[in-house]
Order: sequence, then C-alpha cells, then structure tokens
Amino acid sequence: MKTIAGYTDKISVRPCETIAFKISCEGGRAEYDARLVRLICNDAHPKGPGIIERPAPSSFEGHHRGRCQAIRLGSWALIDRRPALDRLSSFTIHAMVWPTLPGRGRQVLASTWSPASATGFSLALDESGALSIALGDGRMTVGKPLPVREWALVAANYDSETGRTVLHQRPVRDDPIAPATATVTGHLPPRLRAQGDGPLLFAAEHAGGEEHGLPLVHAHYNGKLDSPRLAGTALDARGLEALHGGGMPSPAIGAWDFSRDIGSERITDISGNGLNGRTINLPARAMKGWNWTGQWHDWRAAPDHYGAIHFHDDDLSDARWESDFEFTLPADLPSGVYAARLENGGDPEHVVFYVRAPRGRPGADVCFLASTATYMAYANYRVMNRSRLYEMFLGQLPELVPADLFLNERPSYGDSLYTVHSDGSGMAISSRLRPIVNMRPNTTLSAFNDDGFLLAWFDAMVEPVDIVTDEDLDREGAVALEGYRCVVTGNHPEYISTTMWDALQDFVDGRGRLMYLGGNGFYWRVAFHAETPGIIELRRAEDGTRPWEAESGEYYMSFNGEHGGMWRRVGPAPNRLLGVGFSA
Repeated sequence: MKTIAGYTDKISVRPCETIAFKISCEGGRAEYDARLVRLICNDAHPKGPGIIERPAPSSFEGHHRGRCQAIRLGSWALIDRRPALDRLSSFTIHAMVWPTLPGRGRQVLASTWSPASATGFSLALDESGALSIALGDGRMTVGKPLPVREWALVAANYDSETGRTVLHQRPVRDDPIAPATATVTGHLPPRLRAQGDGPLLFAAEHAGGEEHGLPLVHAHYNGKLDSPRLAGTALDARGLEALHGGGMPSPAIGAWDFSRDIGSERITDISGNGLNGRTINLPARAMKGWNWTGQWHDWRAAPDHYGAIHFHDDDLSDARWESDFEFTLPADLPSGVYAARLENGGDPEHVVFYVRAPRGRPGADVCFLASTATYMAYANYRVMNRSRLYEMFLGQLPELVPADLFLNERPSYGDSLYTVHSDGSGMAISSRLRPIVNMRPNTTLSAFNDDGFLLAWFDAMVEPVDIVTDEDLDREGAVALEGYRCVVTGNHPEYISTTMWDALQDFVDGRGRLMYLGGNGFYWRVAFHAETPGIIELRRAEDGTRPWEAESGEYYMSFNGEHGGMWRRVGPAPNRLLGVGFSA
C-alpha cells in the first residue's frame, strides 16, 4: 500500500523555470527516495506496450527527509482582527441562514471565540439544529430546530451591563403546523468579553492553534449564509426587523454583502469599518439569497438576489502543504509528461507535471493538448467504490486497484465533480492543489492513462511532439498554439472552457489542423479561477449525462458569470468544431 503522496504548485513548466513539490509521508516512514522520470505509456494493459518510464537527470534525485502533512477540509470565512472589533461589548449578531444539515452536530454560524482565553461569542445551530449562543462560559438555546433548506432570520443580542440575552429565529416561510419561530430571553453573566483574542469567523469556530498562518477550526456549518450584520448594541425588535430588510445596524460594527466580489475569495464589509475578509476552501458563491424570487437567473443581472454563500464541511480548494523541494528545469529538457517518482517502502508515488517547449520556440510541428481540466474533473473519483449501480454500468464486477483503496481511507483528499457534498449539493469546484491519486500511471483515471497510448505512439514513430495543457490554453488563449501545424487532443477531452474553445477555433480558422482523437469530448463548459491557478468550476444544468444537477437559478458560474452546462446547450455544438459530438 502507498504511504506517500504529493502534488506540485504548477501543472506545467518550461525549461529554466522552477517547480515546487509538496510531499507527505505516512505510516511512520518520514523519509523517501526521489528521482525524475519521463512518462511515455501509463497503462499496463497486456495488449499495449506496458508501463514505459525513462529516467531523467534532476537536482532532487536522492534521499529526502519527509513529514506528514494534514489536509483541513471545510469552507469558512475569515475577518482579520480590526480596531472596530475591539470595541465589542454589548452587541447584536444577525444573519439569514439556509441550513442543509441541521441536527448533524453543532454548527457555528459566526464566532469571535478564542479558546486560549475562553472569551468571545459563537452563534450556532446546536446539536438539534436550533439556534444557540455561547458567550464565555454561558450557554443559551431556543430549543426548537430550524427547518431544512428553508430561509430563516436568526439573531442574538447581549447587554453587557445587565447580561440580558435574547435569541430569536424566524423562518421566512414558517410552517403553520410545526412552526419554528421562537424567541428566548435569559441572562448570561454581565461584562463578558464579546471579542476574543483572534479574528471573526463565519461558518466555523476557532478550535485553538494555527497552521499555515490560519486558525485551526471546527464545528463547520453546512448551508447558506446571507447578509450577516454585527451591531455594537443590543438591538430591540424594531432594529432587528430593519436588518432583515438588508438595513445597516447602528452603531454598525460590520455589515457584509456577499453579492460583491463574486468570483474571488474576498468578502466585503459595507459598514465603513473595513472589516473585509476572505473565504477559505472556496465555498460556493453566486448562490440564491433569501430574497431570490425566481425573476432573475443570471446573478450578474441582479447581484443583490445572489447574496448567499453556500458553505460545506467537505470543501477543499488548496491542501496548503509546505514544499519539500524545488526543481529548476535544465534548458535542454524536452517537452513531455514527467513525474517525480517517490519511494519509501510501499507502492511508489508519481507526482505528475508537464514540460512545455521554450517560450516562443516550439520544438515540434505537433502539439498534444493534455486534458488536464478533465483530469481535474475526475480527480480522486470514488464513484466506482461507492455506487450500487457501477457494476451494472460496467457489465462486470468493478476491479479496484491500490489507488482506490488508498482513497477510500483518505476522505481528506477531496473528491471529484461526479459526487455530492455531505449535504447532498453537487460538488462544483475541483482543484489540483492537492494529491490527485488517480492521475498516476496504472490507476483508474482512464483519461490520463489512455493518453499515454497516444504519447507512446508518437514515441514509437520517433515523431517529436510538444505538450500544452488545458490550463495553459485557458490562460494564454490562441498564443499557446502559435508555431504549431497540428494540435492533437487526448482520448477524453470532456471539460472545456470558453477561452480554450475560442483558441482552438482560431487555430483551425487560421489553417491549423486539429486531430480529435477522443470520445465524450467538448461536452461540459467549465471556468478556471481568475486569481488562483489550478481550480475549475462546473455547473451541471438541466440536461446531459450528469450525476447531479445544480439548483434552478444557479446555473451561472461564479468564476466568470458564464452559463454552465453542456456546450451544445450554451454555445456551439462540438460537431461544428470537431465534426462529431457525444450524445449519450
């Protein structure tokens, strides 16, 4: 069994550029041997040429000391400490919430809690799904669970002088048979510190300690959060109703508008106190807010109707591992598929990356377009391990390989775009900033393995071929293909961005030749994150062969505002560019 895994900071690199490798060792084996190999054929099928990898010289070859590096799943938002928060004594905290897993453990909505000093507050859903507050060593709950997937107003206030505390929850559409509206008034000890020693968090609570410059958190919230407000006084009922309409509290400490900066990791405070922040692990944005009426379906046309962020306890955008070693490529390293081959007693690990031709100097007439967006969509694909229908789909018993068993024991490595979150919503974001266990030789990601047959074919013909990845093509557009006479696709280029499509169309219009050697190609439209390389977004709309479907009104991607779904529904059919298209 494998006891080592890794990933790189870049998917592709040119000669004389530097790439960093991030490695984690398990099972008490905190050391490993590393060497560079060029991957020619990645599949051991008995009717093929078999696994072919060739050693290549590198500066990192040899013995390395390792360490175990953890991955922290779950999305949340961080508001760094500001003077406005230091003034917090009496306060009111208010938000609109749409819980998706109430009753699945305590889930924190907003928190200034500091474990070290036992100060600050946490507004949360308790173990039953009812609104609760913790302040110092005081606790209160309304004792009535909120409904699932229904918008509700939640609020708590605390009078520092008297200790009077009020909790209030009111669903926007309350059930007349089993109403969840509740208001509880009680007393907590007076003059408790409402501000802890650290930052303000949304959708999680500080668990104590730090890692990679971020607080360690727990008690993740599953669901949507909209228009949170923080006031520096204990507001009365009239003041709370004003906040429900999106008003500004007085005196305002913070007022966050999640409809701003959609597509980024920023969240914006509109109170004037500068309590801006950022999301961690990319929760879903461009989400319908509490005031969405169905009139608008494009969030760019009515952003104020899309002021919600959907947080999940299993979101993952970046494993944030430290780099173990770096490698500056020699000037004469040929373009191709390479890997750092790592061994420490178990099955070897291949940390895959691509080498491009020198900038402006193609080394071949032919360019192979590596389907890295598709590899990311299928990253750590576990459907074969879990689905009761997979045996029927295959027409045989599923055959698990060691990579499948490795993934089954490591949920923290995240999953693919073919599954759903723990709350049942579709996984719409995938990242390569983590180990992709099935993007390795002889694993179950056929898109990657079978592309090796094409590269082995070029190798057997002694025909030079340069590599360009999907990510390169999306970032550079048609410039990435300049100087080539022919572009060859991989066997399964299923996920394509608009920039990629346009670049290939420009290439063909300019008398370049495109060899489409795939199936199920150019099927789904995706978007790459504009600020963080290596992350893609997908919205599966109401058509196509799909394992989940986005909610009505949430078909437009947050990364760039484009309508998601199948290309033949949102733009030109693949047949127009390729001559053939996938139907079923």
